Amino acid sequence: MTRGNTTSDTLSHWKPTGVGPHTLSIPVDAGTVTVTAERCEGLAARLISVAATTGRIDACTPAELSERAGRIAGRVSAVLEPLKVYEVDGSAGAALLRSQTPEVRYGQTRYFEVKLIGHQSAELRKYCVEEGKPGRSADPYTLTHEVVEKIAGHFLATDAGLLG
Repeated sequence: MTRGNTTSDTLSHWKPTGVGPHTLSIPVDAGTVTVTAERCEGLAARLISVAATTGRIDACTPAELSERAGRIAGRVSAVLEPLKVYEVDGSAGAALLRSQTPEVRYGQTRYFEVKLIGHQSAELRKYCVEEGKPGRSADPYTLTHEVVEKIAGHFLATDAGLLG
């Protein structure tokens, strides 16, 4: 069974009950996919985050991190919405990708964000910033299981290292 089929099949059978959020970790060939959701139904889930981690602990150079961020931005943009590399912090081994064009309506700005940590992890979340209010808040989003599977696959792609 492929990584994608495992992720999609597991999500389609996951029926969390009670007040969320609920978290499901799915072991796959290249690591673990973790989904945090308010609810999950047969074809889609109301998500808080989609993350992927591997067992890699080797250092990621700033150049590798920049390349990885660019590759993931291109791949995830194909299934979600256009993302751009927002920041690469080589000394911290982390990078941020954000929606290229955030959605702005009714005094609110919504955007997707992917946080990369070296070769180890990638996590997708969505945020909302309200005009005149400090900070940002989580903005749950709905994706089909197929799209979750594709995003996790892009995070765990092996063509240039385990994650990326």
